[in-house]
Amino acid sequence: YVEASTGGSTGKVYLTQVGPVTLGNINVNELYVTQTSTGGGNHITQKAGTTLTVNGLAQFSNGDTAANLVLNNAGNNFIGSVVTTGGTNATIRDDIGNLAVGNMNQTGAVTLTATNGSISGSTIDGVSLTASAANGINLSGGGNLVTASLINTTSGNITYTSALANDTLMLTVTGSNGSGRSPPAQRA
Repeated sequence: YVEASTGGSTGKVYLTQVGPVTLGNINVNELYVTQTSTGGGNHITQKAGTTLTVNGLAQFSNGDTAANLVLNNAGNNFIGSVVTTGGTNATIRDDIGNLAVGNMNQTGAVTLTATNGSISGSTIDGVSLTASAANGINLSGGGNLVTASLINTTSGNITYTSALANDTLMLTVTGSNGSGRSPPAQRA
């Protein structure tokens, strides 16, 4: 597994690897992780019990379309934006504050969690999105995202903008100020 520290406030770490990537304790200003192998099973993950702290951009790219990105350990802190490309499913967890995401382009499920903050971001594309935040959600879905479940655990507004045109979007919204669910839209 890979561990790195630049003190968090300065320095960038670039990691390019053929094959699975397992991250250990990371505390850097910016993090760029690229996995270049194909063929399945070349996941980008975290070692159990470790945390990621990234003050700036955190960018994860996987050349394996059958692999997953799983950064779901307790204590993770993504202070800047998280951007992902490639791979099937992506799971990102921030336990400290807000979770900001840039473009996320997956072919499967995207799961985002901000246990003590809000989630906001650019276009998220995949088959489904599950977002759970303590203080509000403001996201945009891409043209392939047909199922979205947005959960607000404490307070704040939920805003979701879909890029689907004349297609079906199943949207489930649950929040501290009420909840709702959209019925499937009829295709034109």
